[in-house]
Amino acid sequence: MSRHEHEPSNRRPRSRANVVRFALAATAAIVFAAPACYQVRDDGTEIASTTTTPTPAAATARNPQAPPPGAPAAPRGMNAPPLGQTQQGALKSDVLPEAVMTAQLSTVDGKKFRLADYKGKKIVVLDIWATWCGPCRNMIPHLVELQNEMGPKGVEVVGLTTEDPATDAEKVRAFARDFKINYRVGWADDTFILALLGPRYSIPQTFLLGRDGRLYYHVAGYSPQVPLTLNQIIARLEAGEGGGGE
Repeated sequence: MSRHEHEPSNRRPRSRANVVRFALAATAAIVFAAPACYQVRDDGTEIASTTTTPTPAAATARNPQAPPPGAPAAPRGMNAPPLGQTQQGALKSDVLPEAVMTAQLSTVDGKKFRLADYKGKKIVVLDIWATWCGPCRNMIPHLVELQNEMGPKGVEVVGLTTEDPATDAEKVRAFARDFKINYRVGWADDTFILALLGPRYSIPQTFLLGRDGRLYYHVAGYSPQVPLTLNQIIARLEAGEGGGGE
């Protein structure tokens, strides 16, 4: 993806991350509904979503405990269980770059925070998404439910959109109201877009951090198995495995 060669003098130059934002949104607008968003085929490979974007009510009506017949298989990711099985074996973990953990992030209402702020305090489910992404919308009701059920137990859901705060702030705030989002919503800054979404820059992408700040789950794409796997790994972290316990 290349930069635009000329920028009007009254506009800020595009950073590399802003070029990625533009490319994600432009691709979505040109080809089908949201080709930069991914569902998953039965063999685990990604497929660009061409389904109709669901309304909030339609998305909420999906039952994560009973995926419909023929639903996509779970994306392959860290600690993802074999299809049709529960989580097994020792939990593996990894680390996110220090620059990502300490990056100063902004919520849609202007509050500042860092992922490092949660270390030693909470389990974090980080969702990278955008309002125009159909699979991202399918994931949101599960995240709302997760925040409702697990928030009081020390689990924090954070949704960072890849959209531009300079032009999309009101759209994102309206979207959050329409979907009754009850968790922290903010902006994925340059560090996040370049460090976490590459090399293919597809969304949604979901990350699960234990209280020790280590990464215990990362998956690109959406299927009904993703929220189930999140719940399974969170339960194991809460039980004291890995770094999720008190």
